[in-house]
Amino acid sequence: MCDGGRKTSPLLLLLLVLAGACYGYDSGGQCEPIQLTLCKDLGYNMTRMPNMVGNDIQDADTQTRSFSPLIQYKCSSRLKFFLCTVYAPMCTEKVDVLIGPCRTLCESVKERCHPIMSKLGFPWPEALNCSKFPAENKSPHMCMEGPDETATPRGAHSLPVPRRPGPHLGPRPGYHGPRLAGASPASPCQHYVRPSYFYYVNRTGRCARSCAADVAFSQEHKQFAETWVASLAVPCLASTLFTVVTFLLDSAHFKYPERSIVFLSLCYSLTSAGHVLRLAVGREGVSCQLEAQYNVPILIQEGLGNANCAIMFVLLYYFGSASALWWVMLTVTWFLAAGLKWSHERIQQKSTYFHLVAWGLPALKTAAILVLQAVDADELTGSCYVGNQNLDTLLGFVLIPTFVYLVAGISFLLAGFRAIFRDRGQVVRSRSNDRLEMLTMRIGIFGIIYTVPATCVLAALVYEYTSRQLWLTHHNVHPNVEILMLKIFMNLIVGIIGGLWMMSLQPCKVWRHSLRRFKKRPVPPYLERVPTTCPHHPPPPEPAPRPTLHYSRHSRDSRDAWRSGGETQV
Repeated sequence: MCDGGRKTSPLLLLLLVLAGACYGYDSGGQCEPIQLTLCKDLGYNMTRMPNMVGNDIQDADTQTRSFSPLIQYKCSSRLKFFLCTVYAPMCTEKVDVLIGPCRTLCESVKERCHPIMSKLGFPWPEALNCSKFPAENKSPHMCMEGPDETATPRGAHSLPVPRRPGPHLGPRPGYHGPRLAGASPASPCQHYVRPSYFYYVNRTGRCARSCAADVAFSQEHKQFAETWVASLAVPCLASTLFTVVTFLLDSAHFKYPERSIVFLSLCYSLTSAGHVLRLAVGREGVSCQLEAQYNVPILIQEGLGNANCAIMFVLLYYFGSASALWWVMLTVTWFLAAGLKWSHERIQQKSTYFHLVAWGLPALKTAAILVLQAVDADELTGSCYVGNQNLDTLLGFVLIPTFVYLVAGISFLLAGFRAIFRDRGQVVRSRSNDRLEMLTMRIGIFGIIYTVPATCVLAALVYEYTSRQLWLTHHNVHPNVEILMLKIFMNLIVGIIGGLWMMSLQPCKVWRHSLRRFKKRPVPPYLERVPTTCPHHPPPPEPAPRPTLHYSRHSRDSRDAWRSGGETQV
């Protein structure tokens, strides 16, 4: 398309044509034949003005010049039908309203064409905001869903932009692998609610979601989840760092079992750092990767191809598992101190085993997940974890370990409290025993408080495990976002509680003692040999010693001698 010898970008023409448009239905006027050459073969031939973008008349030449170059992109085979339903919506005498596009049609076209527009620096027109269109074709809001998406033929893009084929709803020719349950032989992803948002990946034999698609969650849910995570991760990071720094200032002050709380806070600080990394890098930078088979970004199913995703997974999963095990170690050491009356020194002798279990077991699980390439991204939060898209890995690496850790910790807590109440009347009461018992009870209460968030997280995991497949395959089943937000809250609130528990121990004494010790540092030996006076001037003479007087209190001669500076012997 040329204008005065200069080429005009077809995307720019689209924005100029659609700029300032508004969506709405008009019940007035009479149906008239469609005059737009682009929209002659739609399956209906009558429309009415004004249309969905506010045009009062049909200008066939203008519409043809605007739309023809855009259709040549072939970013979506449904683009032509979608634009025609907006500019020439269906009109029939049987209903009083215009029938435009459905929201699913708009989202399908946007999901395929928006990335190309973004690469060229153009946003999606506000006039084509998909939320303005009816969600489905039913009374009183009628709409058209349009034809199914078809693959884009090779060589369709005449301009130098990345080729974006349509969704591949079936395996490549010659594929003889397993078929997904409920899918037709030609469409292994057809059993999903929105199959046009999925790509069948031959390498993995699985259906991968498009990175920009809203499959189970809307954009409003994703934006709220991001705000929710930010409002929790930042305070958790600050609270846990305060606990860790306080421990570093005076590590000898913290002994087992309360030292386990410090290591638990360290794990939560690194877990919250993983969420902060996700917020800093962005959703696409963490959860998306380019699929070479279709040259389109998909939601990550194997996180090793994205460094940000792999780092975030290690921070979330390894240190999340370590925090759960350090809570178990807290209950074990608390049972040894409160139930079996072990001393701090005796518990300290076994600390090597505590560290071996708390750090070693999560390392083995993390290595196994990386070897299996089971790291995947979550559509709601855009974070990388395990089991976000695979129910088997969710069960084996998340749900079952969480249940085992929770049962083990509660068992040690119950055994410890039973021993405390059994021996309460047999212990000789003293001030030191009262202080020790108070500290022991405080640590036990902290262990009990941890069980509440851990139980809520376990319940949310069970809900997600039993319901996730229904979200993707049934139209009338939608995820309960409140439960998923509660899981995020309970995952991070323990770190904040650990910081509050540390503040209850009056850490200001530790900070003041450390600052006072820093100010009273000994002078290095090499500074002690430095002369304190200038070498060019001799030091001032020392004053003569004062004479010692020995006199009687009642002797006037002695007093006179004292005044004159003499010495009198009595």
